[in-house]
Amino acid sequence: MNKLIPLCLPVLFALGCSSMPPVNDFPATASPTQETQRLADDLNVARADQVDAVAPDLFEKAQSRLADAQGKRNDQDDARGILRTVAEGRAYLERAIEIKSRSNSELEPLMTARQAAIKAGAATLQKDAMSRADDDLEDLAEPFRDGKASINREKRAELQTRYLEIELNSIKERNLGPLKAQMRAAEKDGAKKIAPRTYLQAEKKLADAEAYINQQRHNTSGIDAVTREATASVGLVNQIVVRSRDAKGMDTEEIALQELNAEKAIQSRDRALTQKDQALGATSDQLNRTQARLGVVAGQKGKLEQEQDFNRLYDDARKKFSAEEAEVMKAGDRLVIRLKNMQFPVNQAAIPSSRFETLSRVQEVIETFGPARVMVEGHTDSTGTQAVNERLSSERARSVADYLGREGALQATAIEAKGFGYSKPIASNKTANERAMNRRVDIIIQPTDAPGMENVGDQPAR
Repeated sequence: MNKLIPLCLPVLFALGCSSMPPVNDFPATASPTQETQRLADDLNVARADQVDAVAPDLFEKAQSRLADAQGKRNDQDDARGILRTVAEGRAYLERAIEIKSRSNSELEPLMTARQAAIKAGAATLQKDAMSRADDDLEDLAEPFRDGKASINREKRAELQTRYLEIELNSIKERNLGPLKAQMRAAEKDGAKKIAPRTYLQAEKKLADAEAYINQQRHNTSGIDAVTREATASVGLVNQIVVRSRDAKGMDTEEIALQELNAEKAIQSRDRALTQKDQALGATSDQLNRTQARLGVVAGQKGKLEQEQDFNRLYDDARKKFSAEEAEVMKAGDRLVIRLKNMQFPVNQAAIPSSRFETLSRVQEVIETFGPARVMVEGHTDSTGTQAVNERLSSERARSVADYLGREGALQATAIEAKGFGYSKPIASNKTANERAMNRRVDIIIQPTDAPGMENVGDQPAR
């Protein structure tokens, strides 16, 4: 009976009925820890090559075996059992890679479009559309899993077009989604009636930005420029709405008169100050004699006031975030906002839209400090290799820095970003909760008149 098994395997593969690909066991001298890590790294590489999209069942089984092996390692199971589980996971992964390789010539343009959609953040920004497209891709790739070498090319072209559309919608949602939400809120507050011309101008800026993205989806500098224009226009609508609310029913002319009167009052005050300055000039000799003594007192007072201002800003910042969102700490003369739950997609740096509101509050805190230096630090847990984690933490830190620079008053060049991988944990990586604590983004704010900035990535939670 055993002699019949090799003859049956090709038939089973061709029919797609094989429950387990051939497994090559590791030698007894192999390291369970190293082989488990190698499988984890190879799964990450395969995911980046979109193997999971073409052969999802096999890829999922490989991932399941990896999770089993990691669980056995944590439970200090025997080495032979761990190595067998890893060998099974590698067998599933190699079969999935083989199917992906055979599909490359037919699916390459389609997979390129899908990868572009993923890079644009479609996994979170266009989650439902991406899921439906991936389901259709799984159906389209079924012939390759059954050992065939051709697919329905008409369906391939249609699906490629859908992925390109998902990419475009993701880019528009990432850049213009928050602005459109602000416009909807302003409309509910009566912006069309309160500021009709400004509202129409903002709508035009948004439409112009969307048209530009439709034509130049990969021109990031151009998109940033039109997005900044739209952001300024939408911001002006919001300012007018707020001012109108404060005006308590007065018409725009009355508001304008009040502004003119305020400007006249400022001019009158400036003239009075000029006259006082001229009078004080006569006593400059006396002031010079007491300058040294007053300078010491003023320096001490200024330092005390600076500390009081910092403590006030610290207290205000803490009130902006819930305990689940962020922890706000003082580290010497710096303020640290530790973002706990950014929910980045696995192995990606795209910021989920659900985190935009949290980052907007971070920007508000930064702006309250006035001129300041800002460092965004990315940190990961110890899952995966050092190189993968350093790259991923750097990309996530840069994504957050770019978002803060684009959406706020600071220029992007005023915000630095650096990734530390898993080199600066604040907890051990033994449990899921501790690994979650280590997956974080730290925003470090330092007034420009304070000493040099050092990273505080290993600052313990307190």
